[in-house]
Amino acid sequence: GNGLYAAVTDTDQIGAWWITYPQANVGIPTGERSGFWVLDVDGAAGRQSLAHLEKQNGPLPQTRVFRTGSGGLHYLWTHAPGVRNAVRFVPGLDVRADGGYIVAPPSIHESGNAYAVEVDAPVVPAPAWLLAKVKDRKLPANPTSGGGVQLVEGSRNAGLASMAGRLRRAGLDYL
Repeated sequence: GNGLYAAVTDTDQIGAWWITYPQANVGIPTGERSGFWVLDVDGAAGRQSLAHLEKQNGPLPQTRVFRTGSGGLHYLWTHAPGVRNAVRFVPGLDVRADGGYIVAPPSIHESGNAYAVEVDAPVVPAPAWLLAKVKDRKLPANPTSGGGVQLVEGSRNAGLASMAGRLRRAGLDYL
C-alpha cells in the first residue's frame, strides 16, 4: 500500500524475509530518511553530461558509488536540504532525494545483471557546484503557460510524472 513509505528497518524482519525470499531485490529510500541523496548517471548520455560538468567544475570527490544493473552509476551524497527528485535535469542525469528510492546491491536487474558496489568509500557531501546545479531548477511564474514540452525518448512516462509533480508543487490544484 504505502510503497517506500512502508519501508522496514527492523533487522529481524529483514533477516526473516531474506531467508524466505533470497532472490528479492533491495530498495532504499533516499533523502533525509536514509541520510543520503543520489546522482543517477544513466547510459552514455549520463556519462557524457557528467564528464562535461566535471570538465567545467572539477572532478567529483570520492564517495560511495553503486553500479546499476543497467550499467549506470549511483553516486551517493550525504543528505542536503533543498535537493529534490528530478528526472533528466540534464541529459542522462537524475536526482533521487526525499520521496525517491534506489535499487541497491545485491539486487538483480531485469536484464540479469547484478547491482554492485563500484566504489567502496564513505558517503560524503556533494561539492558545492553539484548542489547548486541540482537545486537550480526553477519553474516559470505561471507553470501552465509558455514553451513546449520536451521529453527524452524512452523516458516519456517518467518525464510526464515529473512535470505533474512540479506543477502540483507550484500550486496547481488537482482537476
